[in-house]
Amino acid sequence: MKYGLGILLNALVMVSMTAQVNNRVIVKSLDMSLINEVLISNEGEVEYKQWDKSYGRVLISVSTEGLNSSELKNLILANRYEMKQVEIDGNLHLSFPNLDQELLEGIKEHIQIKCFVPEHVSASSSVETDKTIEELLF
Repeated sequence: MKYGLGILLNALVMVSMTAQVNNRVIVKSLDMSLINEVLISNEGEVEYKQWDKSYGRVLISVSTEGLNSSELKNLILANRYEMKQVEIDGNLHLSFPNLDQELLEGIKEHIQIKCFVPEHVSASSSVETDKTIEELLF
């Protein structure tokens, strides 16, 4: 009986570990005093809010299933959520090129980007601008 109970408890622990959800928020602050427009290139969920500060702030919320917290931390350290920025004529283009890389099968990832911009800055998002930003970087 004790042996069967031990196996059952082990199985429950394994199931709870594999269904583990981890969340992290990565914060980036940007000088936007000379910026007129912000354009974010990303296929995911992007939300813009204006605020009364002279700088901008980008919050990248990452939620994963199938990774433990140290594995998610390693993805962050490996620059998976790195933000590239290019400024041209007062327009700031932001992209996340490393998000195009596939994760292992069975891992679910949800990314939400929230961008706070000064009141004088307009903002929009587009998936099509990735090529333009890559061209601008090289």
